[in-house]
Amino acid sequence: MTSHELPPDNCPACGWEVAAVSPSDPRRKDKPKPGEVTMCLQCGFLAAFGPDMRLRRLSRRRLAAAMRDPDVQLMVKAHMDLWGGRQQ
Repeated sequence: MTSHELPPDNCPACGWEVAAVSPSDPRRKDKPKPGEVTMCLQCGFLAAFGPDMRLRRLSRRRLAAAMRDPDVQLMVKAHMDLWGGRQQ
């Protein structure tokens, strides 16, 4: 699986250190872009990459739109299947 290094950052929700990202689709090889939604693997929090590639909280409207995205739905389902909705 492809992994891309990120500027050192922390999840806005749980504070987990985030230093790299891997795409939810293993066929995808390109780096994430500002504005794209990602998920903290520790707590499942959805965030977007800012212009500096640091994690930003989503507005309620943006979160609602993200939850309609099939790729985001897949990430949420995978996290729930893995962790059962509990933080590790």
